[in-house]
Amino acid sequence: MGPMRNTHTDIGQNERCAIGAVVGAAVGDALGAPFEFLSPGLYLDTFPEPVHTGLCEMIGGGSFDWEPGEFTDDTQMGVALAEAILEQGAYDPDVTWRWFLSWSATATDIGTTTSWSLSHDDWRDVANHPRHSASNGALMRSFVLAVALNSHPDDVIRDVVLHQSSLTHPHPASGWGAWIAVELCRTYMNGEDALARLDDLLALIPASEVDKFAEMLHPSWTPLPRTLNNGSVWGCLAEAVWALRSTSSFEDAVVAAVNL
Repeated sequence: MGPMRNTHTDIGQNERCAIGAVVGAAVGDALGAPFEFLSPGLYLDTFPEPVHTGLCEMIGGGSFDWEPGEFTDDTQMGVALAEAILEQGAYDPDVTWRWFLSWSATATDIGTTTSWSLSHDDWRDVANHPRHSASNGALMRSFVLAVALNSHPDDVIRDVVLHQSSLTHPHPASGWGAWIAVELCRTYMNGEDALARLDDLLALIPASEVDKFAEMLHPSWTPLPRTLNNGSVWGCLAEAVWALRSTSSFEDAVVAAVNL
């Protein structure tokens, strides 16, 4: 595809970055939806060359028979989280919980950990429950927090990201993985090299949680052969960071991730 002309001259760079973060996440999710739960390599087997006509590569289908261009439960939860913040003007766990419950009533797909969490009457019962699963749900919806909280102090961003994660994913690693993703996204939005910040971010994670993140986010790590499922927060984040490291454009990074 050729370069796209910018017709939004009435908005600033920060607004364009915010729109790009949200729309880009939804686009990547919709592109990958038909290939979710299937074998690595299937995307490039299906599309060995880019398709620039018709629906392009937004074919829909997959395990949940998605419409072409329809994004999955992950982006849907991100939208619900964003709506809750817009309604309240700030993060409020009770409002967010209500939006999550409303979404779940008609959702096509809900992850196992999220479904278990939303079966409770109150989010406080989830956060205090001994059952933990370090899955990737809170990480996958976290892109909206990079936009909503970008101008807030670092400690406020950390606390909100960790708390919203605990609503559905009480394992500490789920929250810290989401926080790393938010900080990486914020750094890119602010025009800086996010990957150069990884070591500094890892230094802020509690000692009880940092080792696996440090191992899987190391520049030498590669996703195949797969040693940890990308349904986990560690595998999901590591594969995303690998896709960034191993490519030089949005299109190539998304294709690399979906192909996994």
